[in-house]
Amino acid sequence: MRPRFTPEVRDAVRVELRADPATAEVLASDDEVVLDALRTLLAAKWVPEPADQVIAGLGDALSPLLPAAAPFLTGSAAETYPQRDKQILAARITAAVQGPERVLPTVQAILAGGHTPARHAAALIASLGAIETIPALEALLAQDDRFPIAGGVDDVVWADELFQEHIRDALRHLRAG
Repeated sequence: MRPRFTPEVRDAVRVELRADPATAEVLASDDEVVLDALRTLLAAKWVPEPADQVIAGLGDALSPLLPAAAPFLTGSAAETYPQRDKQILAARITAAVQGPERVLPTVQAILAGGHTPARHAAALIASLGAIETIPALEALLAQDDRFPIAGGVDDVVWADELFQEHIRDALRHLRAG
């Protein structure tokens, strides 16, 4: 028998997916709807946000999604940012069931790619407690070419500073144990 989702998990799903009251009622009554929502995100063209709150603590209940998540864990960063966000979602699902080992190569590749998906990758690395990534995070923070120059200078500087902040947050979290 598949584990049941707790009311707290269902509430997190409702909030994360920005569900209206009618949808929230369905989410509160049927675990399969939660899995279908995550399955839909994996199949979508883009993922609206990393679904941290949805996935945290679900563990083995996410096992039915492993076949849908597996193709995204390639060990390299996808071509586009939306595809990388899907890779992060797939990594979160897989790590919740199987632990971080299988997902780290893909997550580290996304991190090295910079920009918004890399911020999500840094957050995932921190949440996984993947201390073996500390040297790669430090090296990324020490280099000057985290972002290709594209767009206005202010935008590039702002994005890079935000990215550095996410890396520092991940390092603080990992070092704190």
